[in-house]
Amino acid sequence: MQSHQQRLFLALQPSPRAARELRALAVRHGLSGKPVPLPNLHLTLIFLGACTRDEQAAAESVADRTDAAAFSVVMRRLEYWRGPRIQVLAPAELPPSLERLQSELQAGLARAGLRIERQPYRPHITVSRKATPSSPVTLNGEPVHFDRFHLFLSSPGPTGVHYTSLRCWPLRPA
Repeated sequence: MQSHQQRLFLALQPSPRAARELRALAVRHGLSGKPVPLPNLHLTLIFLGACTRDEQAAAESVADRTDAAAFSVVMRRLEYWRGPRIQVLAPAELPPSLERLQSELQAGLARAGLRIERQPYRPHITVSRKATPSSPVTLNGEPVHFDRFHLFLSSPGPTGVHYTSLRCWPLRPA
């Protein structure tokens, strides 16, 4: 008997206002393709993939023990990624607080025995899919503040994928 699995990921979600500002920034600088719905904008910390309920519980336990400070990220580039044909907003460099949070989660998940991606971490917010190839654009974005992270469920639907926050963990004040 195969156990029930769900596609899960840990991510930061901008506030609704910040999501609108990020979309407007991308539009001003050449957004193409199919825009990602505003409620789906997020910055992935760890993609967990198909998880059983036990694996979900293990991931939640790791997140429960995570101690990280709130921080802000400035998106400095609009980039086209050829393989997945997406446009993303990305910081020019990895902010230390974001790197610490992502590293702490990754190490905890590995210790818990969860299978996670082992490629270099490239923080980004996907803003469009089926995008047209374009050159990178340097941006003067405003800081996006993150004071919590989420465990999201990814569910396919008739109009595309939908992300549901299953749990949320606060980051301590900086």
